[in-house]
Amino acid sequence: MKKPKLNEKIYYLILLMPILDLVTGLVNKFSTLIITPGIIIRGIILLISLIYVFALSKSTNRKKSIFYLLILGAFCLAYFITKDSVFSIDLLFKEATYMFKYMFFPVTLIAVFNLIDDYNIDKKKILNYLFLNSIFISFIIIIAHYSGTATYSYDEFWSNGTVGWFTSANEIGAILISLFPIVLIKLYENLKVFNTIAVLVAIIALSLIGTKVGYIGLFMGLIIFSVYNIITNKTKRKMKIIIFTILLIFSISFIAATDTINDTLNIIRVGTKNVEKEEEKPKSESVENKTSNQTDEKSEILKKESEKIVYKENPNSVDKILQTIFSGRQTLLERSYIEYKETKLINKLFGLGFIRLDGHNKLDKLIELDLFDILFRYGIIGFILYIQPILFLIKKMLKKIKCKEKHELYLAFYIILILMGTALICGHTFGAPGVSIYIVIAALLLESKRGKLT
Repeated sequence: MKKPKLNEKIYYLILLMPILDLVTGLVNKFSTLIITPGIIIRGIILLISLIYVFALSKSTNRKKSIFYLLILGAFCLAYFITKDSVFSIDLLFKEATYMFKYMFFPVTLIAVFNLIDDYNIDKKKILNYLFLNSIFISFIIIIAHYSGTATYSYDEFWSNGTVGWFTSANEIGAILISLFPIVLIKLYENLKVFNTIAVLVAIIALSLIGTKVGYIGLFMGLIIFSVYNIITNKTKRKMKIIIFTILLIFSISFIAATDTINDTLNIIRVGTKNVEKEEEKPKSESVENKTSNQTDEKSEILKKESEKIVYKENPNSVDKILQTIFSGRQTLLERSYIEYKETKLINKLFGLGFIRLDGHNKLDKLIELDLFDILFRYGIIGFILYIQPILFLIKKMLKKIKCKEKHELYLAFYIILILMGTALICGHTFGAPGVSIYIVIAALLLESKRGKLT
């Protein structure tokens, strides 16, 4: 039996991503395992990426890639040496876990830069498999929600939003909004029942999650790619306008009919970023266990927190805008900046790390603005090294703007830019391998063989 080539294995890997997220969510929900199947499989992917660049690639980028990875490896070693947590096995393991999560993205992206020189990877297959991923994730969220077995997007006192059997609402929401245009374009190109169902379940799933990321991403994708398709493709233009109008009305109506929008507005209003699940661990209680007493208590907490902000903080209009956009993350940013500014030089260069050694030796609260987290946790040197593959990716995108293959490229641009935007505003991207891998996959679309979505 003929073994599949490496480029063919990439397609299987794409389909594996949401399954890994689901298994990880279930493991976190029903066990206390620290090392999940997701970490193990993605660790293997990371190892294969390194082996490929160092030993297998024939790319013209190979020497530069090896040089970069060696420097990155040297930095990682220096990072651990400069941290007091290196003297504790438990703390060292926690630091190493975060190192793996954050370094997964630049290493796999470097591997892809080499892969696209070595292989022709079919865009048609990539887009179709991403389409299937969106359907899979959406159905899991919907089934879990309406069966009463879903995990809350936030603490159950604060939100009716659910994330299915997955773990992190922000991560799954980011993945879904990045894939939504693929589902939408497929409907416009081929008005079939299956494609229609795919779009509707994606809208419902994003609505049920109940996060700002989900709502904004839903309407951005719907409006931008509907208008783009209507303008650039003159066939059945009237029908497409009707479809867009129906989808827009359906989205607004479904969101308005759920309780999640009110809860999201309350969370924005009181600035309670602290109510998100710590360490992205899901609550053990399911939706069906929610009681009326909890709802009353939730209302009381909302009232107290609102009063606290109005009378204690008395925010001006700028503060209110920042509060709405960042959900209180700007406060953590200010605190982290002060801590970073006052730390010793070695920590400015190699970062503060993720462990707060204050007698409790607990994980420090992240800002959840990815680039700032990278700057403060890994220092100036780590930040400069980290953004190099990102800058190289942006350079590739700029070179492709004038390319004739607009259709696939715009989808790739959107996936990359929407996830980078998510990283800047609410985090959960560069430090989440399950999300950052979609930027890596989108990078494949910049160079690979053309194929129309069917």
